[in-house]
Amino acid sequence: MRIESHKIDGFTESAVEPRIGQDKADSAIWRLTSAQVRGVLLADSAQAGILNRIASEIAEPQRASHELLSDVPLPAETGFYNQYRWCLDACPVLGEVLNHLSEELAKLDQSQGGWQESEVITNIFLLSCSITDTLDDYLLGNTYDFSKLEQALPFAKAGVHALERCLRITGQLREKQLSFLRRWKEAWKVAVTKFLQHCFVAGAPDRATLIEQRNQFAPLLQSELPESVIGRRAKIPAFFRSRDFAPHDCLELGRKLVAVLPGETRPVMVLGLRTAGSFLAPLLSAFLSRQSFDVDWIAVRPSKGLTAQENRELRQSAHKKARIVIVDESIHPGQTLAQAIVLLRHSGFADEDVLVLNPAEPAFPEWRDSRILQALPKINTIALEPAERFKHRLLESGAVEAYLAAYFQARGYLEVRVQAGVGAKADSELQKPLERVDVRLKRVYEVCLKNSDGNCETRYVLAKSVGWGWLSYHAFLAAQSLQGFVPPMLGLRNGILYAEWIPEAKDATEVMTQNRDEVTELLACYVAARARNLRLSGDPTPDLARESRHKGFEMLSNALSRAYNSRVVAAFERRHIQRELSNQGCPVSVMTDSKMSPDEWIVAGTKLLKTDFEHHAQGKNELGMTDPAFDLASAMFHFRLSETESAELVRRYEESSGDAGAGVARHPLTLERAHQGVAAPHVHDLHARARSGRRGRLGDDGGRRRRRRKQWREREPAFTLEHGAGRQLDGQQRDQDAQSHHIPL
Repeated sequence: MRIESHKIDGFTESAVEPRIGQDKADSAIWRLTSAQVRGVLLADSAQAGILNRIASEIAEPQRASHELLSDVPLPAETGFYNQYRWCLDACPVLGEVLNHLSEELAKLDQSQGGWQESEVITNIFLLSCSITDTLDDYLLGNTYDFSKLEQALPFAKAGVHALERCLRITGQLREKQLSFLRRWKEAWKVAVTKFLQHCFVAGAPDRATLIEQRNQFAPLLQSELPESVIGRRAKIPAFFRSRDFAPHDCLELGRKLVAVLPGETRPVMVLGLRTAGSFLAPLLSAFLSRQSFDVDWIAVRPSKGLTAQENRELRQSAHKKARIVIVDESIHPGQTLAQAIVLLRHSGFADEDVLVLNPAEPAFPEWRDSRILQALPKINTIALEPAERFKHRLLESGAVEAYLAAYFQARGYLEVRVQAGVGAKADSELQKPLERVDVRLKRVYEVCLKNSDGNCETRYVLAKSVGWGWLSYHAFLAAQSLQGFVPPMLGLRNGILYAEWIPEAKDATEVMTQNRDEVTELLACYVAARARNLRLSGDPTPDLARESRHKGFEMLSNALSRAYNSRVVAAFERRHIQRELSNQGCPVSVMTDSKMSPDEWIVAGTKLLKTDFEHHAQGKNELGMTDPAFDLASAMFHFRLSETESAELVRRYEESSGDAGAGVARHPLTLERAHQGVAAPHVHDLHARARSGRRGRLGDDGGRRRRRRKQWREREPAFTLEHGAGRQLDGQQRDQDAQSHHIPL
């Protein structure tokens, strides 16, 4: 279909002059913030110097058939997404979540409809459910499972039972102390469900409905919650951050459920399995309420058991002969589901009363063959297949053509046509069978364009899933802040980031390994741009480490605890090591790249561009490192920089970023000590304390210790810490086999 002119909700920008050339791109740059201007100019300067020197050394320099698109987003999108700089931190504390929610609710007064209003309503949904999830975890508190201890030490059975009784009494006392918070949470639960029922499930609400439902939150937000709750960090719902799902997928599962239960008269209890269940359960409950079901919901964390209140609610539902509907992320491999079934059986539910809703992942096409599901033949499962997901259907629909038309018309093109059979070879490569759940949904579109001069050209656009609601805005902000270092961005809509795809681009590995001085400068400028423009309001790592939710510190503490000859001592010391690491602090906390290998870069015409720049920093399965020193150390390791090159990388980074505390200067760590595989000074302190026997008896500093150190030097990529910026071992000293290792730390 040919689009001569097109207008869709939220796109009110008029077409600018025919095709923005380089001069217009330069003038557009100066409309950015001062920090972005500096970043763009540094990128242009670094790219020009590097590629000019590299081009003369390459036998056949790769040149694009045309210049890259101008990297100027639509004003409507820029104005909207730039309000959400706080979203760079995916784990805000509860106090910040409450403040952000208040801001979103206030925007309903000025909302003029369109896609911006839909985004605000989505953010209210995500933030309000995040509050519920955080409160539920706080009310649950710490739980302990002594079953393994009882099996290993049968003679300790009486002592274990006595300890469990003491903990049960303590839990009852804590429950009474938190009675106010529990009542507040129940009122919050009702307000959230009603808001979703009237403003989300029912379609586009009118202003009166929005204001009425907004006012339900007002008295609750004015309540003062305990400081111990306010300071807790929210968990990242991977369902909406990295798993390519949308709220529409939950509603589609609800439609399938209604089709399976026509004329159902029994009550329905929706059981959400946290974390995803805290978001999906109220949404599904709101949908079923509009379908005239007698429905209630609850969200639990099966691995930690139930609170007394959760136990009562489930038993009451079982007494009413309710049907239980379990909703969570996709089933793989099913341990959480099995734990939930055990809890339901104890509460009085039969397997025949249980329905499981499964939003299937493309990485697990054979999920029905799961041994756990095979062991539960009486439990019915309703699945949403990958091709039925909202984003999958969106990328196959005409909506994409409408978005692309608006993006290109704003750049001066008069005709925009998306070719049938989009993407061809490139698209087929991106849609290969997935092996991991965190591989993003992508599509490539071939777009035929005509400008005012009547000239035709073909461009390619990559559409990539980057999250949903505020959990996707970081991608727009990163692309905007890293102009010149990343492929040109067109825009962000419905959790899909649209950027130019360069089909003739080639892997930059060979170029980057042959031009080390120039590449060192480029890497330093890139990390510096992130340090200047993608700073977090605070460092979440200490809080996450205290709650054992920091993947990077967890992996590092596991490695460092090998210094203890005793597995028991090592197990006890891991938490202490994590605390020691988190206490080091982070002078500059940013949304890091966290994946600095050469194969992440491409040669596009006269530029080297970084791909996958937005989604490796934070997430359920990401390391969560927030110090730019981590990216510097990662670059040193992956590019196998020498000592001189590493020092130059740090110097140029400090010069470009203004972060004078980077690298070795941040801690009194010498390169010689780093060559021993030590990441930061406190690691030496831990080992010295261990050798002296202060924190567990260790063997002599002989054979086994030397073997362990040798293993570290050969296998571990330098224990690159975010706060220590230790050095990787010299590439000359590392085994050639090390290139095949992909250990993050």
